[in-house]
Amino acid sequence: MEELAAVAAFVGMALLQGAISYVGGQMMSNALGDPTITDVKTWIENAVAEIEAFVSAELRRQLDEKVLEQMRANLQGIVTDIYQYASLDPSNRKQNRYLLETCDTTTAALVPLSLNYDQALFVTTTAMAYRLFNLYALYELDNDPGHIRSARPMMDDFVVRSAAIRNRVEMQMSPATHFKINCSIKGETDYTCIGLQDGQPITPPYHAPPTINGKDSFQVMRDSIKQRMAPLTDPMQRRHDDFLTSANNSIQLAIECFDKMCRKIGDTYSPPPNFTALSSAEVAVVPAMLVMPGAIIARSQ
Repeated sequence: MEELAAVAAFVGMALLQGAISYVGGQMMSNALGDPTITDVKTWIENAVAEIEAFVSAELRRQLDEKVLEQMRANLQGIVTDIYQYASLDPSNRKQNRYLLETCDTTTAALVPLSLNYDQALFVTTTAMAYRLFNLYALYELDNDPGHIRSARPMMDDFVVRSAAIRNRVEMQMSPATHFKINCSIKGETDYTCIGLQDGQPITPPYHAPPTINGKDSFQVMRDSIKQRMAPLTDPMQRRHDDFLTSANNSIQLAIECFDKMCRKIGDTYSPPPNFTALSSAEVAVVPAMLVMPGAIIARSQ
């Protein structure tokens, strides 16, 4: 599960880093890094599965096979069109503008579609990366600032909604949401604590007098129960931290890329006032080779 989470998130981050390089002057084909998702359907299913266990049962029901198939078809079309366009000789690109226009329509539909499902967050960030590539490619063709300027409402919607999704999933992935230690006093001298997971006892009740070796017994019992629950809480905390780092960096990379695009037309971009600030997180390093069951994403150096 942890490896799947890392790979799904890294796909979008690798593409977003490439998009920033593209806006900075690198050739489109080089900036894309020649990644190939060999099995889009499997990749999307895995990208969704990594966080689906942490979203509400209602949302899990909403994301059915029909929607997954629509996402698959849209993403497959995007990958096909944008890599075909990037492989063309620059002198032939204008006459093949239809590839970008098709990709423009598809990304414009996939980004809001995937934003409707919390568990599809990293599908959204990947779709957004392709959309930014496509918008800047259109701008390169005719130097019309409208391609970039018109995307501002879409970007506002993306950063606000993706941050809200990040917050909801982060809370559900946090051990603090699922594990509790309840302590109480029975009578005058029976101090007791018990460890709970989602309200159900997972440790036997601990009993002690008010102090243990001169220390507050509640604190001693809590420390002991935390150690006992660590095999469950520690892996969950790592998944939480990995998710938060990846989500924050994905959103921040998209903001940075669009700001660079706006600067190309004499403007700047800042998220709207209702955007939830990103939590502090380490910068994730995108590896050169990403492997997921059914999908290989190779990224040139």
